[in-house]
Amino acid sequence: MAEDLVQTTFVAAMDRAGSYDPSFPVVPWLIGILQNRARRLHRAEGRRPDPERLRFAPAGPDPQAAVVADELRGELRHALRRLPDKYRTVLRLHLECGMTPLDIAATLRRSRSTVRTQIMRGLEKLRRLMGTGTVEG
Repeated sequence: MAEDLVQTTFVAAMDRAGSYDPSFPVVPWLIGILQNRARRLHRAEGRRPDPERLRFAPAGPDPQAAVVADELRGELRHALRRLPDKYRTVLRLHLECGMTPLDIAATLRRSRSTVRTQIMRGLEKLRRLMGTGTVEG
């Protein structure tokens, strides 16, 4: 950018050679042209967004999606509290902790088939309590 400024300064000086007063030193005159060009460039750059910075700017979380997710988690917690304990425990481990049926069976010392059945029945009860098909296993 500095090289471009110097080049445009000399081009402008050649174009305006007729306005130069030889009784004054040439360097201050050239510096004045350079400063004016630099100011114009700075103003122009200040108005134009840098595409590199914008492209990598992290997008913030969607506030509406965050509110909806919080409300859904609250409804889920409320509905889970209303389930019988045998379903509540299994579903909390599955939905909130992300555990697989195999992991839950090992943790609770239950058979895998029992845990799978409890997850399936618990999800059915949870869907009815929440009133929609929003709960997925």
